[in-house]
Amino acid sequence: MLNFLIDNIFVVFGGKVFQQIVGIPMGTNCAPLLADIFLYSYEAEFIQSLVSEGKRYLASEYNFTYRYIDDVLSINNPKFADYLSSIYPSELEVKETTETNNSASYLDIMLSYDTDGHMNTSLYDKRDDFNFSVTNFPFLSSNIPSSPANGVFISQLIRYARASTKYTDFVLRARRLSDKLLSQGYVCDRLTSSLRKFYGRYGELVIHYDVPLSRMVELRRDNFWIGGSDFTIEGSWRWLETGFPINPNFTSWMSGAPTRNSSLNCMLMSWQGNVLQWKDDKCDAGHYSICEKP
Repeated sequence: MLNFLIDNIFVVFGGKVFQQIVGIPMGTNCAPLLADIFLYSYEAEFIQSLVSEGKRYLASEYNFTYRYIDDVLSINNPKFADYLSSIYPSELEVKETTETNNSASYLDIMLSYDTDGHMNTSLYDKRDDFNFSVTNFPFLSSNIPSSPANGVFISQLIRYARASTKYTDFVLRARRLSDKLLSQGYVCDRLTSSLRKFYGRYGELVIHYDVPLSRMVELRRDNFWIGGSDFTIEGSWRWLETGFPINPNFTSWMSGAPTRNSSLNCMLMSWQGNVLQWKDDKCDAGHYSICEKP
């Protein structure tokens, strides 16, 4: 069966049919399994040779060595690089991708040791290093029904929680995702509802953060007081802390604001899509404060 799979790979290019005669076929259903078996044969032979030579101590150094197809991770094994040429064939090029002496990425996980010697994990996404944006989640205006589209938020929160040892890493990813989804037409209240659902169904994933749901839902708030008012003279906006007038050349009012409504005398920032802009509101409205409200 193996011979049949390897020897019967054909490619059509330029109107001609070519047969692959070197290497393991890529892009076929059997390719990952074949690659796995191929590399395992070399790894097993290496470990067995160490045991037969009485070097069990050296073989035990590989207790925390893992491979997923062609990605290898070896923890606390200072001799791993010295024996690479003894493990794998010379035709196989192995590239070192360790970040620092205390950190390394493996698949979609970043592993690092803190100053106390504890290992922490966080999510690693090579797309973070791209100098262009990547659209990898559906727009709410697409033909996908809203329920599975919003389910993306929950599924990604599960992924973030499983990958992140620290709450700061989890919440950083969650905030980035909520910002991205809001810019693609998602509704803040619906995302907050999804977050509550995630916390209720998968609380065991975040219980070690020791963070209550009331704090988690603050991933994204719509409105924030910023300490400006025109309470004294309608239309004359000043900073409450200093009394200085707000520079008319440095404002970020949203369309239609300020309203010139005498009952709306306090300034806040509000999310408009993925942009924070100013607007006026009643001073007793229940918003969070960046600056002290009157």
